[in-house]
Amino acid sequence: MDKLNNEFFFSTLSKFDVEENGRVEYKIKPEFGDGKIVLYKILNGLYVILSDSTIKNKMGSSQAFCNRGGIFYKLIEGKFYININNQKAIVINKGDMVNFSGDKQDRIIEGKHFGERVLSFGLYFYYDELVHALSENHFDSDALKEYINDERIRQILVYRRDAQVEKALSDLWHVVREDNRFLIRTKALELLHYATNNYINHLSDSKKKYDERIISQVIEMKYFLDINLDRYFTISELAKKFGLSQTYAKEIFKELYGNTIYQYHLSRRLEAANVMVTEEAETKISEIALKTGFSSASKFTQAYKKKYGIIPSCLRS
Repeated sequence: MDKLNNEFFFSTLSKFDVEENGRVEYKIKPEFGDGKIVLYKILNGLYVILSDSTIKNKMGSSQAFCNRGGIFYKLIEGKFYININNQKAIVINKGDMVNFSGDKQDRIIEGKHFGERVLSFGLYFYYDELVHALSENHFDSDALKEYINDERIRQILVYRRDAQVEKALSDLWHVVREDNRFLIRTKALELLHYATNNYINHLSDSKKKYDERIISQVIEMKYFLDINLDRYFTISELAKKFGLSQTYAKEIFKELYGNTIYQYHLSRRLEAANVMVTEEAETKISEIALKTGFSSASKFTQAYKKKYGIIPSCLRS
């Protein structure tokens, strides 16, 4: 575990908590957030890793230094974005599978979080130790050698569809939850096989990369919309305010939040209006419409019915 204990995520953001029969648990330090990282040692240099944590602040960050090793995991909950050595960033959303190998010292992988829960699950390995361990156990390591030396996955490969990998991940997830150590080892090695062989089928699938500054501005735009529910903003206004092109503003917002800017803000305004409709009986419908950025009571009523299936005045009778 010495190498792991020197990694940023384990040495700085978290602290060692407990170790039992090859299962090691780290807890996120309170000053950074909460949650835990659980590791199962499969062989020397190979670990199953389950990370369930919330990093404080909307732009909290973490770093890892991948020293001739690899990372493969699926994001089960949450989202964040990552880059390598301060190059362009990739948004990682729920359901994405991340595959990366590195063969240089101090290759910095930086992750920026959104202050929400992130649950990920997969494998973490160190190449030299793992090749030696595979040889000792009479396992073929040729595929692993080709994988680690493939320059095409140096900048993070992200994809969503691979039936064999998803089945292996699902099987491993179930046996980890059951804490079946024998099957954990078997299923981890199966996942390693698919992760280091099947990536070649996804070299053209990887997600688009963006300048980190642009992503940060889109995130700030979202927080701006969250606290300004009393008016409607055009895409042009928002793009100008945050120094973005309209194309990037729309594209990255949809990538981050799974909805258009217009639909996201409309939904948030209607949620605020619904609170007033149901809890502020003295406030007129026309006043609620104006307070939530609608140009007329009729347009508000139409949007409200589309979202909630009933016109707001019916809740006042």
